Amino acid sequence: IPKESLVWITLDSLSEGSPAKRRFPDSPAIFVFDHHWLSDELPSYKRVAFVCECLADLPDVEIWFGETATVLQERARSYKANTISVASTSCP
Repeated sequence: IPKESLVWITLDSLSEGSPAKRRFPDSPAIFVFDHHWLSDELPSYKRVAFVCECLADLPDVEIWFGETATVLQERARSYKANTISVASTSCP
């Protein structure tokens, strides 16, 4: 079991019931609005609003905008996390 973990909240785990957050409840949680997703998928305003509403229901989640890998690496380094935990997903 990792000593220090960062929890990556994804579009598939936008709830307090995220398996990664349940496994590491005291670890910081990060969500990234990836600019590639926003420009490639062009989500509707309603979709983005839904994501924001879900995030508002999550306590103490950090919300970032940028390239996901870069943001996660920088935040993990700042927290001295040695692993990033994420819920498994069926999405490709």
